[in-house]
Amino acid sequence: MSGLHGHHDDGRIARGGRYIDDALTSVMRPRDHGALHLVLDDCGLAFPDGGDLLLHRARRHVVTAGWHADHGVPRVRTPEASRAEQQLWLDVLHRLEGRSR
Repeated sequence: MSGLHGHHDDGRIARGGRYIDDALTSVMRPRDHGALHLVLDDCGLAFPDGGDLLLHRARRHVVTAGWHADHGVPRVRTPEASRAEQQLWLDVLHRLEGRSR
């Protein structure tokens, strides 16, 4: 996978801070990675705004999925990243169902 980047789908907790979920990444070409970050920045999704972190993560995933579809770029994940994504969406479902982990 030389020359490819790992895009952290949830991003960082703050500029220069830790990744929200280090395992939740997509493999992308550098130019696509940069273009996606421009869109996330334009949508105000570069970093959480101090509000609900789970909502921030879900919004980033919605924008990211749309960007991939609009640009014909497949989302490529490792099994570990797929498991991390599953956990994110289980957390969202638990919240919607009024439960917490």
